[in-house]
Amino acid sequence: MVDGNAGGLAAVMNKGATIIVKGNVGDEVATYMLAGELVIVGDAGKNLGNCLIRGSIYVGGEWESLGTMRCWTR
Repeated sequence: MVDGNAGGLAAVMNKGATIIVKGNVGDEVATYMLAGELVIVGDAGKNLGNCLIRGSIYVGGEWESLGTMRCWTR
């Protein structure tokens, strides 16, 4: 649990933990998240959940933009 704000890149490659942020988060949060849950009470920045593989993200506030599900190109 984060009692306040978390910066960018929080929960990157989360492999099954439940992470609760009582404040806001920055950009590129939950990139390549493999499993688990991310609960954000406040707002989120750009590219939230970019390349999310599995897991759940809950946002109590607003987000600037969502990431893409298409992470690999041929």
